[in-house]
Amino acid sequence: MTGSRLGHPEGPRTRTSIENGHETIEILSSSDSDAELPGLEVSMDDNADDNVSMDDDAEYSEIAGGSSDWGMLTPSDDEDDTWTSEPGTEMLGTSDVEDEESEVEHRKPSSTVWLDPDVQSEISLRRRKLNRQLEVEQVEYVSGLPSYWPIPHVKTAYIVDLVDSKYDHLVKGQLLSADALIKNKDQDSWTGGTGAGARDSKPKFDIFTGEAIPCRRSHLQCAGYHACAKIDPKLLSFERYELDPSSLEAVVAAQIKSRNEEANSAEKIALIFWHVIHAHTCGARDDNGGHCTGQPIMKPRKTPTFHVGHYTCSIPDNVDETLLAKLFNNEILEGFSSAASCSRIIPAHIGGKAAKCRYPHNADGKPSPVIRHKCPASRVIYIPLDPKIRMACIVPNHGVAHNHPILPAIKPSREIKELFKRCIDAVGVIGATVQSVERAPSTPLLLEGMNPITSNPAFQNVRMKQDMIRDRKKHLFPNGTGIAADRRKPMAERYVHNIVCVSPNDGMLIFTFQPYLLNFIHEAKTLFIDTTFKRTAGDLKEIEMAMWLDSVQRARTIGRIYSDRADEAQYTTLFDEIQKLVKSITRKPLLLKRLSKAGTLICFNVDLELAQVLGIGNSFAVTNEPDHSKIPNNTPIAELVQFFVRGCYVHVKRGIEELRKHVTKEEFDRIHNFMYLKTPRDVEDFNVWIKTLNVKEVNDWWAHKVNNKWILPSVIQCLTKLTDEDWATTQSTTNIVESQHHWTNGRTGIKLSLLEAILTARKLDEDVANEIQTSLKSGVLRNPRNDTFNRMSRSIARNNAAYNKAKDTQERNDKLSSINEEIDMLTQAQKGTREQLKIAKALKKELSVSTGRTRGYRAESSSSGRVSSTPGIKAARKTAAVPYPMERSGSVASTLPQSTPVYDNTTTRPTLASQVTTDSAPASNTSVIDDIAIPFPDNDLSSFGPTDYLYEDIMLPSPLHPIHEFQQAQGAASSSDNMESILAASEEVFNSFFGLYGEEEAN
Repeated sequence: MTGSRLGHPEGPRTRTSIENGHETIEILSSSDSDAELPGLEVSMDDNADDNVSMDDDAEYSEIAGGSSDWGMLTPSDDEDDTWTSEPGTEMLGTSDVEDEESEVEHRKPSSTVWLDPDVQSEISLRRRKLNRQLEVEQVEYVSGLPSYWPIPHVKTAYIVDLVDSKYDHLVKGQLLSADALIKNKDQDSWTGGTGAGARDSKPKFDIFTGEAIPCRRSHLQCAGYHACAKIDPKLLSFERYELDPSSLEAVVAAQIKSRNEEANSAEKIALIFWHVIHAHTCGARDDNGGHCTGQPIMKPRKTPTFHVGHYTCSIPDNVDETLLAKLFNNEILEGFSSAASCSRIIPAHIGGKAAKCRYPHNADGKPSPVIRHKCPASRVIYIPLDPKIRMACIVPNHGVAHNHPILPAIKPSREIKELFKRCIDAVGVIGATVQSVERAPSTPLLLEGMNPITSNPAFQNVRMKQDMIRDRKKHLFPNGTGIAADRRKPMAERYVHNIVCVSPNDGMLIFTFQPYLLNFIHEAKTLFIDTTFKRTAGDLKEIEMAMWLDSVQRARTIGRIYSDRADEAQYTTLFDEIQKLVKSITRKPLLLKRLSKAGTLICFNVDLELAQVLGIGNSFAVTNEPDHSKIPNNTPIAELVQFFVRGCYVHVKRGIEELRKHVTKEEFDRIHNFMYLKTPRDVEDFNVWIKTLNVKEVNDWWAHKVNNKWILPSVIQCLTKLTDEDWATTQSTTNIVESQHHWTNGRTGIKLSLLEAILTARKLDEDVANEIQTSLKSGVLRNPRNDTFNRMSRSIARNNAAYNKAKDTQERNDKLSSINEEIDMLTQAQKGTREQLKIAKALKKELSVSTGRTRGYRAESSSSGRVSSTPGIKAARKTAAVPYPMERSGSVASTLPQSTPVYDNTTTRPTLASQVTTDSAPASNTSVIDDIAIPFPDNDLSSFGPTDYLYEDIMLPSPLHPIHEFQQAQGAASSSDNMESILAASEEVFNSFFGLYGEEEAN
């Protein structure tokens, strides 16, 4: 029943219903009660006129699709699309509890297929009167917040419970309402009022708490979508009731196809470039300040007629200039097919920004327009006025479906944004990038083990994440991130205190100090100044000013200066500005103990950078009080700094290390320890000794120290002008500031932009300031084992470890050097041996070619199918196998090198004249047979010769060992003193050997 009407009290009771398009009036008996009429509308006002069916309200029917169960509604005057009851027709009072509604409600799992994996629902199929005007066929209880909502075929109320704390999102300090959360998560866009106006009616519902509570009523209309004029009609020709993912899949498939075909021809690429140049706005202005209204033109690259200030761009290499010229001449690109339909569908919440489709549709270069399409779907959301009741009731206009497909979920919800915001805050806003947030170890922990992209499709949108990071930075720095914004703060809250341009060299200096830390400068005995090159990526490099804080027993950077120059003028300005800022921030001047009566600072500890030392001297020379210091004001700077500058031993030794390869170990050790010379006479003796070495590199190194008069007094105590006590109580290295470089880089990163370097350092310095304040207030130190005793113990242990490591390294290097020398010697010997072998092989080849006639032979097969050598070849081998033919002509013997093995009848092994050879034999018979011919023994049987031993060394490793048979045959023949018998026995043995190994292997 879609409507009902009551007659006058004195007349008969009737009930009007509409079924199948026909209106039916039923006369009721007097016994029929209102409780039996589930569709009956009863006014709480006895003086009210007859209730009118919603069918009579044509204005509402146009908006809500003609449904007559919505009540008498007209637009309110105070808000567009906000609907309220006509005066005198308020009918949404609390309903009387009917018998059927008092029954226990039975719920069962719903058949609704939600597209969010974390959304489920239960349904109650019992008809339910939400109030006296609104009745639904079923109630569905939704757990979670869906991204898409169905349009039911029957009248349904969806109850959403948002009491979970994960839905508690604040906007400008106010808790986001339930309907705002629903609309924010919904990927469909909706327009309409919130129902919160003063003239909007507030119906009462008891479905939330069991008691009738006032609610506001938000009427919403689907905002539709935007699509290209050439959209494929198949993507839009349907009605969407259920959440069928097939429509989404069709859109995604069509978009993939469009992307694949977007630039698959020269014509399309030319059209895309044509769209690009027409999409850009020229920033040039005329004399009156008006914007350029011209159109793009195509000219050669070097044409000088382009106006200065107008937008220009080069034509990409893959753009066909001939096709582009046709477009400039208003010609149509022939052969271009525009039959392909488009797939560009844009949600309404961003569709208004797209007026034209940039896909190459038209051969004339004209873009296709993007058209807005309306959607008839609508719904009403009822929200309790009590903000503590985090629930909502959604009643869609059933039977009126969406006319567009499900679109990709590109809109990030508040829930997703809050989650990514937590990921940003966990990493740290300063210096955060999309990549650093996604790769941070904390991000998977916050996303339950998943990375952002897999946890939610909205995280695919890089632009969204970039915007969120930028918003977080704006929230953290409401006054902006620029230096000017920081300088507007009170002095105690500033970090960037000044920017100075150095006129002589066009340099720049940026001074950053944490005010609380800077106050400790008056407690410092030594200031450590050093430049670090890793933290910043640009020309401006960071100069750290550090000190040791005795009060909390820790090293601390108290100032950071960014400089793009390193000359004397730059450093002079730097220290002048430091003195001004120290006095301005701490209300006390920075003075040196040696120069001023009120001074507390003993010295600066620096490396050997000349410009820095001269800059310190130039700046602090004006603070000299001659009556106190006994130093004349006209003292040269190179002499003045000797009273308050100490050089770093580590930097000095680094320069000495390069001299190691030019001197002996004893000489190097003496040079390496020159800082510990006891008297000026020792220094003079050292000077004389350096000259006697007569090594240019050493002389140049020492000349640098002597010519810069401040260096030797800054590193040799007997030459310094500091007092013995001041020398003993100050450091000999810049290790404190060097350790601060490493400490800072590890906590802020390196290769940062200037802004990120300043912001990350500010956060770090403020954290340290808070730690120090806590330590001084509580008495609990960050490192209680950092007193002088423990630091000295650790220093000694480190030095001993370093010495032992260096000693081990030196011993290892000495051994390696000895081995390398031996390898060089053996390599040279190996080259000689190779030359001998080369000559021997050449001799062998010569002898083989000069052998006598070859006799016929009978082929003999072996077990492997090889063929044995012919007798003639065997005879030739016998002759060629004697590498040193002592009885032949002297011309042959004279070709041997002088390193030929020398032997006599008493030796057991031949010995090389130049070296002793090893008795190693080849590992296998294969390498022997491939490389060397097997020699026969010498003719002199009374003793061994060189070929005898060569034969033995070569053949013994082989598996056959024919040497044993040969020796037996040789012994038998020698007893008869018959040379023919000897040769016959030898031939028999080697015939057997050659028969097994074959001709090729035996050779």
